[in-house]
Amino acid sequence: NRSVPKGSGRVLEPLVLYVRDEIAKPNIGKNYRKYTGFLLTVFFFIWILNLLGMTPLGVNVTGNIAVTMALALITFFIVQFSGNKDYWKHIFWMPGVPWPMKIVLAPIEVLGMFTKPFALMIRLFANMTAGHVI
Repeated sequence: NRSVPKGSGRVLEPLVLYVRDEIAKPNIGKNYRKYTGFLLTVFFFIWILNLLGMTPLGVNVTGNIAVTMALALITFFIVQFSGNKDYWKHIFWMPGVPWPMKIVLAPIEVLGMFTKPFALMIRLFANMTAGHVI
């Protein structure tokens, strides 16, 4: 029995559905439900803090590198500890790649594990700082 949401649920439902249908399902796949809660938490955390930063007395919290680093570290650990054997096989011994290239690509993949969250951390920090400065 699905009823129409009431009150604040009516406002939040389109945002929750957007995160679920446009972010979680296409990017995660069949196990999207496991990570939807985390994605919603990060989405609303960043969104609400940035809205508060637009008020006259508000402070730009995501313009602080410590906040974006904490978000990046949490995401990094969730990704690494959720990785199954296929994830680790793709990192260290890519299927369908000739073995001499695997030796070259494995360190690049390991480096990529660390640079992706770092790049996202710097991007969020730089965008928020630039917007705040302007």
